[in-house]
Amino acid sequence: MGNALGFVDSQLQILQKHMDEEFGASGELPFLDDAEHLHGIGFVIAQRYITSACSVLRVQKKDALALGPKVGGNFGVAAVVNAVANHWKHSDEWDFNNLQKDATRTIQTIEAVGVEVPQFGGCVASNVLPKLGLKRFIDLKPILSTWSREVENTFKK
Repeated sequence: MGNALGFVDSQLQILQKHMDEEFGASGELPFLDDAEHLHGIGFVIAQRYITSACSVLRVQKKDALALGPKVGGNFGVAAVVNAVANHWKHSDEWDFNNLQKDATRTIQTIEAVGVEVPQFGGCVASNVLPKLGLKRFIDLKPILSTWSREVENTFKK
C-alpha cells in the first residue's frame, strides 16, 4: 500500500506544480478534475487495504470500520476512508432524490468530517484528506496499520 500511496502523492505534487503555474498565468484551475481523480485513487488504494485486512482477519468490514483512530467526533478514519472511496466510485450512479441506505450512510460519514457532498461535481475526495489532518496519502499508512492492529486485537478468537 505504501508504494502506491506514495505514487499518488508524487503525482499530486506534480499536478499541484502545474496548477500553481496555470493559476498564475490564466486565473483558472484546469486540473481540478485530475486532482479529484488522483485523490479518489488514493482513497481506493487505502480502501483496498481495509478490505484485505478484514478478509484476512475474517472480520465483517462494517464491524471493523468503527475501530482505530477517530475523526469528526465518533467516526473511525477507516470508515471515512471507506466512505470516500465508495463515493468516488459510485456517486455518479446514485439517484440523489431517492438515495439507498448505503449511499445515505456514505454521505453522512463524509459530511461528519465537514465536507459537503453535492449531487453533481464538487471535490469531495480532494477535500477530505485535509479534514483527516493529512497532507499526503502516505500518512494514512501508519493510521491504517494502527487500525488493523486494533481490529486484530478486538476480534481475536
